[in-house]
Amino acid sequence: MVPNPEAHTIMQGSPLHKVPCVVKTVGRTAGGGSHWHDHAQLWYVTCGTLIHSVGEKTYVQNPGSLVFVAPYIPHLVNSEGSSDEPEVICISFTDKFLTNRGFNFFSYDGRFANIDGFHIPEYVAPEGVMREKVSRLVNEICNESSKQRALSRFDNIAAHTAELLLTVKGEKLKPKGYASAKEHALAVTKSVRYMSHNYPQKMTIKSLCSMVAMSQTTFVREFKKTTNTTFSKLLINIRVRAARRLLLETDKKVSTIASETGFYDESHFVHAFSGLNGATPAEYRIKNMPIVEKTIGELEKGEIPPDEFGFLRINSSIMEP
Repeated sequence: MVPNPEAHTIMQGSPLHKVPCVVKTVGRTAGGGSHWHDHAQLWYVTCGTLIHSVGEKTYVQNPGSLVFVAPYIPHLVNSEGSSDEPEVICISFTDKFLTNRGFNFFSYDGRFANIDGFHIPEYVAPEGVMREKVSRLVNEICNESSKQRALSRFDNIAAHTAELLLTVKGEKLKPKGYASAKEHALAVTKSVRYMSHNYPQKMTIKSLCSMVAMSQTTFVREFKKTTNTTFSKLLINIRVRAARRLLLETDKKVSTIASETGFYDESHFVHAFSGLNGATPAEYRIKNMPIVEKTIGELEKGEIPPDEFGFLRINSSIMEP
């Protein structure tokens, strides 16, 4: 059973809304709870041991191993109990980062694949020549990411990341309809991703069923089974999270934000927002705007050091769902 999404940390606070890729080094971690991201991640262990749960599977990552986490797939990392403190390179990138390099997040049966139909495995422990090549490419990605002012660094990182994925690619996929339980779950994952990118639009269960070629009865059942919530509740959650960002990053009126995030009217928006945040949109903006302005000022001055995960130290309470 996939963990309840209401218990997840949905990582909207990452810097990926400003840049297409972030490379970071991660040390010992207690996991912090199962969570998902709206972007993809590659986790590469350079030393020590990392326990990595992705969806319903758990992998023991030893040095040289690689785990790929697709968008909206729950995962949990944990190094507690390991005698060797791990060092991990985490490469996070948006769904469009590798589009020009021939990769799509949903190809045929929902797995991440390149345009030729070769899927990217969730876990790889390469040996011999492949292991050496993977290690070299990860090092090149890290070297490029350290070039803070180089305009070409993202193009170079994309090239190395695409080569890395092609090095560990799996079997070629064949087009087929959704039939098995796994494929039903992948169809739901595709619909969740669509909801996240198209929340301002009018959206119904019927339209999503048509998109993933699934009957409404099956879709409702599989959606609940995969996400532990309903279509309407998740859509409201996505829209409210988008509204929080607009409240803090723009001076738009509440009524305008309600319209731009897909709510029927301002009254409906205020009711939904208050239910999830314990404050009206206006109250939320007044309370958190000084924090954002202070953070932006410190960021511009270079006064915010990265935390142990390599992210900026921005008050998490204003980003959590």
